[in-house]
Amino acid sequence: MYRRTGQLTKESDVYSFGIVLLELISSRPAKMENGSGILNWFLPIFESMKIEDIVDPRLLGNFNTHSAWRAVETAMSCIPSSPIERKTMSYVVSELKECLKLKIEMSDTSSTTGITITQPIGTATGPPARLRTVRSFPEGVKNCYNLPAEQGKDNKYLIRAVFMIGDVQDYNDQFPEFKLYLGVEEWPIDNSIYNKDQSGSLMLFNRLNFGSETNDIVRYQDDELDRIWNPFIWSGWESIKASYSTSALSGNEYRLPAKIMETAVKPVNGTSLDFYLKGIDSSQQFYMYFNFAELEEVQGQIRQFTISLNNNTIIGPIEPKYMSSQTNFTQSSLSWKELNFSLNKTNQSTLPPSINALEIYIRLEFLQPPTEQTDVDSVKNIKTVYQVRKSSWQGDPCLPRNYSWDGLICSNNGYDAPTITSLNLSGNKLTGSVPSSLLSKSNDGTLTLSLDGNPDLCKSSSCSTESKKKMSVAVPVVASLASVSFASGAIFVVYWHFIRGRRHGKPAGVKPNDQEKIQRK
Repeated sequence: MYRRTGQLTKESDVYSFGIVLLELISSRPAKMENGSGILNWFLPIFESMKIEDIVDPRLLGNFNTHSAWRAVETAMSCIPSSPIERKTMSYVVSELKECLKLKIEMSDTSSTTGITITQPIGTATGPPARLRTVRSFPEGVKNCYNLPAEQGKDNKYLIRAVFMIGDVQDYNDQFPEFKLYLGVEEWPIDNSIYNKDQSGSLMLFNRLNFGSETNDIVRYQDDELDRIWNPFIWSGWESIKASYSTSALSGNEYRLPAKIMETAVKPVNGTSLDFYLKGIDSSQQFYMYFNFAELEEVQGQIRQFTISLNNNTIIGPIEPKYMSSQTNFTQSSLSWKELNFSLNKTNQSTLPPSINALEIYIRLEFLQPPTEQTDVDSVKNIKTVYQVRKSSWQGDPCLPRNYSWDGLICSNNGYDAPTITSLNLSGNKLTGSVPSSLLSKSNDGTLTLSLDGNPDLCKSSSCSTESKKKMSVAVPVVASLASVSFASGAIFVVYWHFIRGRRHGKPAGVKPNDQEKIQRK
């Protein structure tokens, strides 16, 4: 655009910054010695996916590959030929901050873990940009990421993982399989988990948008939290549409998208709205979030109703306010082999009930606590001080049980926090002195410590004071609030938009009485 008009724009500035960023990453000039631009050199190498050929060779490979790839991908987001495809500078700044965080937070994992593969963003066809970068894990059976929780503890976070595979024929028509862990708990692959409190979390069962006129899924940017709302309407219900839009519809603590709350349903005939959950496991604990807003000018009339479960009133009476959202939810979990819900008009009401949106969750109990924190700190300090390079030394040292760190034996009864009872560091060519805390645990019998095959390691408490001081320095370790572990029994490339499975055989869904089920999304 600048070459055509001679005028600088925000988009041209972003492009220029992308070129500068590539110069910084590669230590190459914008204009090469042969007269060609840096992009003529960069793009073919970028497509070859060899990060070591992109980064400044003077670093001699001494860089964090995760952080380097994030920086390269950020530069790529600045340089599409079409200005409208370029990211904003605020996005670029945010991504570069994440690069720095990756370098810090992943310093306690091997820099060789995982290989990033990127499809050029400038292609006109293919998957969305967010799915064009993927990380595979060709080594080891346990690989981890740290997810920074910027708001700290005791806050709620929506976590969603997306996987896509290119051509399944490349895998002999077999999908790659792996387990996904959030912290030390296995993450159900077919849904996303939303933190509820310290004793449990909520797993999404379904999220419904009633009365949609377009039958389109609603998510970001309409929903700032990128919740995925599925449209639903039944022939026995009448759709209601607000005459105008207002931010008040997003004003409650759940930050509901206005686009969802601008539509609702009411019964065509009768005084109740009925639906039920069938095909569910009676041991599951359900929580329901009902979302309401009055969209019609009732002109002196009253819309008032209650919510009943299996003919017993559980919430109400409810009287929605005009163009203002409110959320009513079940205070305790609901468990039964069949859950029948009815929104029933009260005797005082002159109008039938209505509902705008519904969220259904299943409660998950996280019974297994992570490894005792003092043990985690100790073994991570050992890893950092002695530069232990083992692919399995990532994430929680003891958990998941089948993927504990190599050389560790842990106490684990499935309920209490595991502790490290045996540590084998034999044959690792360690030097310096053994931290006094380890020697103390070894001497009092709480830790079995194996240090054979390290001839340059001082195993006695009589080592020189200076040596002790040098080797027992407590290296700061950034502990994440959540880490996601990928475990696989074979080499695979994670490029798969997974097909969500069902955990309890028979599919479960939400549907009006005597109508076809809505499958889980």
